[in-house]
Amino acid sequence: MSISLAAVAARRGRTVEPPIVNQVRNAPLPVRDGLNPSRIRLPESGPWATILDYLLQRFYTDQVRVQEKVAAGEVVDAAGTPIEAQTPFDPDSFVFLYRDPAPERRVPFEIEIIYRDSDLLVIDKPHFLATMPPGSTSWSPHWSGCVASWSSRISARCTGSIGSPRVS
Repeated sequence: MSISLAAVAARRGRTVEPPIVNQVRNAPLPVRDGLNPSRIRLPESGPWATILDYLLQRFYTDQVRVQEKVAAGEVVDAAGTPIEAQTPFDPDSFVFLYRDPAPERRVPFEIEIIYRDSDLLVIDKPHFLATMPPGSTSWSPHWSGCVASWSSRISARCTGSIGSPRVS
């Protein structure tokens, strides 16, 4: 026989508060260019009349870009509704937006493809080449055409040096 926590608390004359559940389990925006949207929690209180006012203060070094993102509908609330310039500040809520990754420099040489089929791509990845953004170099500009042409999964195991390849 199982007794719930609420039942035990009731017997003792107490109440049990429901557990705090994360207000947003999944981002309302999809992955874009290999990046998840960033989740920003708004403070519990503050002097801001609008969400835009808060974002402009928080990202004061990039105010123009924040205003462009809001005007383009790229900043959304937890339900996926675009934030507008006049959207009132909603304490202790979440907004989502895509960050702008830094420009990436091209790898100064061609990267060797060791093996490739419909499910797997094996490359001789240089140790300095990032596989996840943001890096000063990334494989995405270099391999975007190759990856975009594949409709199935891609798996890769990356090391600094692979030695002599064995492909079966």
